[in-house]
Amino acid sequence: MIRCLERIEEYREDIVGLWKASFADDASYIDFFLDNCPYSRFIAHFENGSVVSMLFLLDGSFRGSRCGYIYAACTSPEFRKRGLMGELIEYTKIYCFDSGYRYIFLVPGNEGLYEYYSRFGFVSVFQKQRITLDLTGFENKSCDLSLSDDLLTVKKALVSNIDAFVFDDGTMEYTIAEHRFNGGEVLCVDNGSEKSIAFYSFDGRDIYIKELLSDIGINTRLSVYLFKKYMPENIYILCPIVYNSVDNEAIYTKCGMICPANPSESEELTRCSASYAGMYLD
Repeated sequence: MIRCLERIEEYREDIVGLWKASFADDASYIDFFLDNCPYSRFIAHFENGSVVSMLFLLDGSFRGSRCGYIYAACTSPEFRKRGLMGELIEYTKIYCFDSGYRYIFLVPGNEGLYEYYSRFGFVSVFQKQRITLDLTGFENKSCDLSLSDDLLTVKKALVSNIDAFVFDDGTMEYTIAEHRFNGGEVLCVDNGSEKSIAFYSFDGRDIYIKELLSDIGINTRLSVYLFKKYMPENIYILCPIVYNSVDNEAIYTKCGMICPANPSESEELTRCSASYAGMYLD
């Protein structure tokens, strides 16, 4: 039996157990998500009163229209290969259409899942780029930046005019908190008309930028700032395509799929060339 719930307290033990059996996350991360993420709905298959297959639906937008984000979709190992997840996805599509969502977005956990989700009308239209920066001469470059603590306002300004999947304000605040919970840092720049935001982590040797949104002219100064602050051996950009991106030597890979809640819009999505999806959850 499939049920859609707003409150999950009585099933928390089932959810944590199923999550741990399906993903590599530890209990502290799962608890952080359950306690802090403003998910819209919890949709699950129940067998004898227990959760055996589940997903969370979070709120966002795509092209100015309401868009649901499917997260932590999984099925208990002993109940797999019975079509339960497929039934959950179809139920979620109907729920989203009836609730005023126009699209549904998700990030498959591996390459094989892209083929799986395509069976349900999901189209891969988002890309991620991987760049290794050449740090030669960075010590002599300028990095004049006006830093800001107003992360949400700066990010909203940067994504307002691009073809993007973006979380709603509450979920966006959660993704910032989650990134920091996982040891990440945020660099936010507001030079008036020139803005930038970078979500990154430093492991003691290298910097990994998970998200970079900025006017292209500020990207080098932002990277120089991080270089001078940490003196890393390498800076890697592993993130959705940067704001105002130009052709470069990046390696591009898929990073998300989208599906219309109304099946009649599927053809339109196949012609879509979306540039940005994020910041999606860790």
